[in-house]
Amino acid sequence: LDEYLAEFDRDEKRIKELEDQLVESETEKEHLRRKVEELNFALANYNGSTEIEDGSDDFSPHFSSIAQVVQRAKTELNRVRFLSNAIKEAGNFHCPRPKEIYRALEAINDCAEQRSIGPLGMSVEAWLKERGISYVPRESETTMGMYGESRSFVDDRSGKKIVMEPHIRLNGNNLRIHLRWDEDNSEWLIGYIGPHLLTASG
Repeated sequence: LDEYLAEFDRDEKRIKELEDQLVESETEKEHLRRKVEELNFALANYNGSTEIEDGSDDFSPHFSSIAQVVQRAKTELNRVRFLSNAIKEAGNFHCPRPKEIYRALEAINDCAEQRSIGPLGMSVEAWLKERGISYVPRESETTMGMYGESRSFVDDRSGKKIVMEPHIRLNGNNLRIHLRWDEDNSEWLIGYIGPHLLTASG
């Protein structure tokens, strides 16, 4: 019996070791996946030119990172509010054309200003499309069923999770800004800025 119990303990320890290795493997797998997405994103958008910041006017701000974009937007744009997850992701991700992100944020800020006054007269999607911004109001049911949790972000003020299906596509559709309209405060909540999240199609 003692030998049996000793073998049982050894098996239990081995199972625990294997479980720990599996968790570490999944964590490393997710890290590598994000890294590959970043590299693919940078490769898809690299054009070998210094004309990455398209707009040469003296009054147009210059950015070297998404983190700088977020900091500027927090100061200058009063109708967008960044959740902590978006701020964290902004510091983790490199984008070759950060100014495009700022211009998209300017556009949704203008959209919010207009909505705070009265109706847009058209859908948000159409309004932003006229300004060169690709806005997608929802994800597919399959994507939400499989990866809906990755589109849920905690609101720092309320402590509640907010599902953000709506998103803006930039830089050849590889970059996503996930957002949600806050009707009570007439502002856009930004939950995520980074490479496109997993979808049912890949």
